[in-house]
Amino acid sequence: MSTAVSPATKPHRALAWWQGWHEDRATMARLRRCQTAHETFMVPACHDLLRRHGLHGGDLTEAQARQAGRIGIAAIVLAHIRQHAPGERVARQIGSHGKKEPSDVSEARFRRLLRTETNEELLRAMVRLVKKISGRTNVADLSDSIVFWGDRVRQRWAFDYFDAADAAPVPRDTSPTTDTVTP
Repeated sequence: MSTAVSPATKPHRALAWWQGWHEDRATMARLRRCQTAHETFMVPACHDLLRRHGLHGGDLTEAQARQAGRIGIAAIVLAHIRQHAPGERVARQIGSHGKKEPSDVSEARFRRLLRTETNEELLRAMVRLVKKISGRTNVADLSDSIVFWGDRVRQRWAFDYFDAADAAPVPRDTSPTTDTVTP
């Protein structure tokens, strides 16, 4: 049984999947009609996305089953995307950073998005987000954000939304420095 992979291992697996399937209108419509991750498991295109994430077969560990659910959610949300917009990460795209016009997603809606916990909440919030941006976004970033949704992704999204990347926490270096004051 293969284990789940991190986003850094295969950065564009979802983009390749989306590029291969998004022209198949019937499959994309079928995925858009799914209300839960489990419904996506009845759509062959979702099995393709699961394989691209290194998940095969039905005998999954508990952690792999949770990740498979998130991949199903990603398949539904990606089915709503009309155009891939490479380069800019999703949270930065929707943010309020220095724009003269209002952001695509209000700060209140963004805060609600960051508070999502369940797959169902995440699905509703992400589909709403894609609709607010007219179906144009970075497919790979959105997919990885959904699949690996948790505190680290929420934190990255918050810094991106407010264009505060320079204020993001830096991993602490535990080696002694010459600037350290000793008593």
